[in-house]
Amino acid sequence: MDEKTFNVKEAQMNAYFIEYPGSPKQSAVEALFLAGNETPSEIESCWLAITAMCRGMPNSPIGRGRQADINPEVDTPLKALTTDDNSVVQEAYITLYETLSNHCGSEVIWGRGGKAYANAAEFAEHEAKTLYNALIRAYRANEKGVKDSDRVSWTGQYNKNGHLTGISLHPKTDETTEDSE
Repeated sequence: MDEKTFNVKEAQMNAYFIEYPGSPKQSAVEALFLAGNETPSEIESCWLAITAMCRGMPNSPIGRGRQADINPEVDTPLKALTTDDNSVVQEAYITLYETLSNHCGSEVIWGRGGKAYANAAEFAEHEAKTLYNALIRAYRANEKGVKDSDRVSWTGQYNKNGHLTGISLHPKTDETTEDSE
C-alpha cells in the first residue's frame, strides 16, 4: 500500500469516527495511523492491524471485498441516515410496513420477486439498503457527468439538518416522439 492510499483510508476512518463518536477503537486506530505516517515502511503492517481490529464494527468503511470509492464525507453520513438501526429512514419504512399490513389486512408483505418479509424490521432493512444503493448510483452518475440514460443524479450534498439535497430527476427521453417531428 502506498502513502496516498493510506491517507485516503485515514480520511475514511476519520469521517467514520466523526459520524460515530466514542468508539472504543478510535484511539488505537489513530495511533496506528500516526505510526504509519511516521514510518512509511510500516504502512502495510499498520493497515493490516487496523483492518483486523475494525472489520466487525457496524457501518465500518472497512469491509470485505472491493472498498467503496465514494468520498467518505458523503458515504458515512449517508450510511448513518439510511442503513443504521433506528435511523429516520428505517423508522419510516417500519411505519410503512405497519400501514401496509393494516391496510391490506395481512401480516405478510410481499416484495419484488415473490419475497415475503418476516417482519417490519426485515422490510425496513431491505428497503433502506435499496435506497442507499440507489443514491450511490445517482452520486456516481453525477460524478461521471449526466448521460441521457441517467434518470437521477445527486451531488452528495446535505443541509444542516442532515437531509439530502442536490438530487435531480432527469426525465426519460422518448425516442419515438423525437423521430416523428
